[in-house]
Amino acid sequence: MGQSDRSQKKWLFTLIRIALVACGVGLAILLLGKGFWKFAQRLGANRMAANQIGKLETARANWEARPFTRYRLIIEPGSDFCLGCCGEDVEIENEVVTTVFEAHCGATRTITDLFNDIETTITRRECGPNGCACDGIVSVEAVYHAQLGYPLRIRTYFEKDWSTAPDPFEMILGCTFMGISLPEIKVTLTPLE
Repeated sequence: MGQSDRSQKKWLFTLIRIALVACGVGLAILLLGKGFWKFAQRLGANRMAANQIGKLETARANWEARPFTRYRLIIEPGSDFCLGCCGEDVEIENEVVTTVFEAHCGATRTITDLFNDIETTITRRECGPNGCACDGIVSVEAVYHAQLGYPLRIRTYFEKDWSTAPDPFEMILGCTFMGISLPEIKVTLTPLE
């Protein structure tokens, strides 16, 4: 075996080692990158939920400190295109519905019920009907009255949660891309007494 054959084999083995190391480093970056991305997404989602819970607790405390126990509550769709939005017009005393003027979907709610619905949506982390990868997590955004704390507007929407998403190619093949509208409501409250 000549000097040039040894040199070619040495050079070939060196190239193979470099290629293997490069593949290993690339795989490690890919795996750690995906893990880090999921960790960062989960951390962000947890911080957002904690922020929402903080706002909800402040609003509830303001509501509990209100100077009245009897009120008229009107709930209306918050947008022109709102499937599943049920309007209602009720009178409430001590968080019990006493008079129903209108109830489009039959059921009636109080401010306490609305607070509970918001809290459930924040804490449950429920996926849309097509799954978390396609639709995302059902999320809520509420705007509260500055002094009395009751929700003025509640918007429910899908938020992508990339920490639970599968491979993007799998996601594209498995998603229906069917449009789904979630409710948005606006609340009008009139104190009575």
